[in-house]
Amino acid sequence: MSLPPLFSLSNELLLEIISHLPPKDICTCRLACFKLNALIVNSQLIQYIIRTAKSGVFDSLDPGLSLPERQDALQQWESAWAEMDLRKPRVRIHAPVTPRNGQPVEFSFGRYFVVIREGYGWPPGYSFLDMRTAFSPQDDDTARWTKIEIETPNVLVFAFASELDLSVAISAPSTIRRHQTTLKISPMDFTTGKPHPLASQPVLEVTVPGASAYNLSDTEVIGDYILYWVGSPVFSHTNEGTLSNIYLVAWKEGWVSELRHNESGVYGSVLSVLSEETILLVRLRDPALELCRLTNIGGPNQSLETVCILSLPGLLPGACLRWATCFGEHPGHALFSQKRHSSDGGSPSSRLSQQGRRYQRRRHLRSVPSDGIVSVVMHIHSKSGYFRTIDLSVRCRTLLAFAAGNVPEVEEEEKGGGGGGPRVVPWEEWGPEGTRILEHDSHTWGSLVGERRATVGQKRLVARITMRDYNPFRIALALARLGGPEMETEFPSGCKMKVVTAPSSFDAGDLFSHRVETRMPFVETVTPYPGCEGIFMDEDNLLVEVRTKERERNFFLHCL
Repeated sequence: MSLPPLFSLSNELLLEIISHLPPKDICTCRLACFKLNALIVNSQLIQYIIRTAKSGVFDSLDPGLSLPERQDALQQWESAWAEMDLRKPRVRIHAPVTPRNGQPVEFSFGRYFVVIREGYGWPPGYSFLDMRTAFSPQDDDTARWTKIEIETPNVLVFAFASELDLSVAISAPSTIRRHQTTLKISPMDFTTGKPHPLASQPVLEVTVPGASAYNLSDTEVIGDYILYWVGSPVFSHTNEGTLSNIYLVAWKEGWVSELRHNESGVYGSVLSVLSEETILLVRLRDPALELCRLTNIGGPNQSLETVCILSLPGLLPGACLRWATCFGEHPGHALFSQKRHSSDGGSPSSRLSQQGRRYQRRRHLRSVPSDGIVSVVMHIHSKSGYFRTIDLSVRCRTLLAFAAGNVPEVEEEEKGGGGGGPRVVPWEEWGPEGTRILEHDSHTWGSLVGERRATVGQKRLVARITMRDYNPFRIALALARLGGPEMETEFPSGCKMKVVTAPSSFDAGDLFSHRVETRMPFVETVTPYPGCEGIFMDEDNLLVEVRTKERERNFFLHCL
């Protein structure tokens, strides 16, 4: 019996081919035959690729570290995040912000710390600090900030895509018009503030209804396109800033198109980008998560079509979801394809053998956005006026699977519309096992990277950082380390860790019409941090905002 043509290739070439497969497919190859299984099991490179996938990160395999060094760095990285030693920051950052109130700040793709100056009637601009610059505790980094002044007045919102060296400013006219307002969209070079060289037009215009952009206005870059959305033109007691119109802007080609016009009060005020073509909206009426797909982009009939609706727990009569927002880690403007290897054309093994600049340990690890967590914050009012704010966490991969139709269908009568409309999935079919609902006890929105979410709260007047890690592999490691679920241990750094597997429950008759239980497990690490009021993070850093007694703002960088 002759061997399959595949096995006429050398073992080295077979491993090269296997190394380009997604980790899930690599594991499937092990089941094909004994030879493939032996090749995969005995390859350090393939085992490292599988190991990083289990931790929810990928490695582009740039030159500078050997495979044993990478394995060691991965273990150090996991230990550092597990033990959360924040006793001594690497450096204090003197940010150019107003001491007491100050401008909003942003951590852009783990590289740039950005301070934004926007708003109607304010001189617009932003300042940024490159976080890849080497810091020293003795340094005064004030001079390293780059300040960008924008000539266009009345900037309502900025968006940044540092991977494309792009910043976008959306500005309004000085005179507010009742029926419609024409806004200006300016694609700029992030590092200079000048018109972006790839933009076909320095300024584009979009006309929005009434004064909606002044009520709510936000934007997100998706590679060659910009999603821009505005709120409802009018507020009411049941409509505290809801999403109304969604626009798509082709900043390179120079055109603007309205994707969707929504009735007031239907959707929460913020959408979340899950992938290059998948968008998440939160429905306020008949609460649900709505998965939408960008279709036929650049064509004559481009649209944002609803492909699946995931129902949320039913509310009591008279209760309402007053507002909601959703956010997750952006997929990355240069990473939509999830390519694991760099663009130099070399193979993984050949790049590892190249001589190049020595990369700092752990700096080569980056999270996989499709494995990340999406957080939905919901503010629910009862008929009596009592309200609660809750957090729902769900895996991005779960949402993408429903959007792609890769989840078994529920019963025929449970499908939406009964005649080709978007599929409607009842809460009981997806929510209890696939989500975790908790009280929103943080006084900040928190920060997300990969499968970790950090929030800031208080206990006995002491601020503390709570990190919840939903990665299954790290949960298994923590269970083995702690000896079982719900068993808490305290590290020398002062942080406490435990694995939470018990369900979170909300009784019927409180806000929901029936008892709600969610069971997605996580590792919880709680670290005291006096004065902490905000947190930003990437795969390697925690940037902590601390307020003094005089309410002055300070920023401290911790490298893990």
